Amino acid sequence: MNPVRWPEPYTSAATLSFDVDACAEEMLYYGNVSGAFSAGDYGPKAGIPRILELLERFDIKATFHVPGWVAQRFPQCIQGIHAGGHEIAAHGYMHENISTLSPAEEKQVHHKAHRILAEMTGQAPVGFRTPGGPLTPRTVGMLLEMGYVYDSSSNADYFPSRVSIDGKAVEMAELPWSWILDDFPFFWGGGDPEAFFPLSSPDEALSCWIAEFDSIHRRGGLCMLVNHPRCIGRPARMRVLAQYIRHVMRTPGVWLTTQREVAAWVLRSG
Repeated sequence: MNPVRWPEPYTSAATLSFDVDACAEEMLYYGNVSGAFSAGDYGPKAGIPRILELLERFDIKATFHVPGWVAQRFPQCIQGIHAGGHEIAAHGYMHENISTLSPAEEKQVHHKAHRILAEMTGQAPVGFRTPGGPLTPRTVGMLLEMGYVYDSSSNADYFPSRVSIDGKAVEMAELPWSWILDDFPFFWGGGDPEAFFPLSSPDEALSCWIAEFDSIHRRGGLCMLVNHPRCIGRPARMRVLAQYIRHVMRTPGVWLTTQREVAAWVLRSG
């Protein structure tokens, strides 16, 4: 049984989600964003402009998860995303593993990143994806206090739901994602010192994404494609992103929208 009744006339939902990590991790762990460690900066410098152009061409809106440090380093890029009508959501300050932080340190990270994004765009973020480490009741509590309405950190399902703490549902939606619908397992490899996945051809990724989307759509779920501008922003890969979007838009009954809109519907309808 489908646990979600989507707004009429839709029978499933899909989102385009981009994690704008840039070189936050490289700076956090190595103090270096040059040479072999500079690949992340391809995202905001070259990938984001191509992505925004593609989204404008299709007249669709997406969600961009942005670490606060990246927003500070590339303010014009982040302001351009916001000006295009896209959602900007939180993703830590420097892509920290929040499970390694003390409660005080974690709270500081959330508040710092939140303030930066809110001041830069004039709109406070309402969504969060953990940059590293598990989503804990402690984290959920902090986010709820700050006005967040959804998390997108779980891999446990392809249906959205309410977040629960100790068996009790709270006013936060969980919008799950999956590695099979992420570009990192396919594209983040080669000569980079942090590479841990083999490189795949763009067409291999497209085949997997479309097959997964079709199956989720038939079951009435939420298909969340998670891309990283450093990966998907390469020219040949942008071609398959465009093909994926065309396929989704040509499929009857799909609500292609932002994560914020999906979360609002989940909380409003149940």
